[in-house]
Amino acid sequence: MLIPTEILKAAHLFISKEQTRFYLAGVNIEASEGAVRLTSTDGHRLFTARVDFEDPLPMFETFILPGDAIKRALAGYKEEQIEINTVRETVGSVAYKPIDGTFPDWRRVAPSKLTGEAAQLDPNYVADFGKAAKILRGHLVIRHNGGSPAVIGFGRLDCVGLLMPLRDKSAIETEARLLAAHFGQEPKIELVEAA
Repeated sequence: MLIPTEILKAAHLFISKEQTRFYLAGVNIEASEGAVRLTSTDGHRLFTARVDFEDPLPMFETFILPGDAIKRALAGYKEEQIEINTVRETVGSVAYKPIDGTFPDWRRVAPSKLTGEAAQLDPNYVADFGKAAKILRGHLVIRHNGGSPAVIGFGRLDCVGLLMPLRDKSAIETEARLLAAHFGQEPKIELVEAA
């Protein structure tokens, strides 16, 4: 199956670097009727994309494509599409062995409602979504969602991201001390829990 290279590159940004959660160290590839879904997450942020196919797509078992194989396959790769061959187990010209593990049920983390309530987000993670938007030739849209995952758009309908908000109260207290040190008064900290 031919997958847009930009989608595989974007998905690769969000795989986990943690050794203990080895099953997150790749991109989950699953087939559904007429489409393939690529999903990656590190537990704090998630990226998923749907690639539709007009021709019948041979069905295959869901598998986790290892991040190191993706990285090697994409190094210097300039074509618009890259082949993932589930029979020969190759991505581009690189052989892979699927990660032996079970990818989490990523659909469970999708928020059931969108509040629009502002939230604190890790700026490094936001920057990674910005890189993905650039790779996807789109634009970054962040829909804050209070204490639930923020929904990340890329200006296109085939990809979406989720970003967990920060819940570190000590960071808020540190910021309050910074305000006091620089502006002479400490603000009252009011933490509002999302509904």
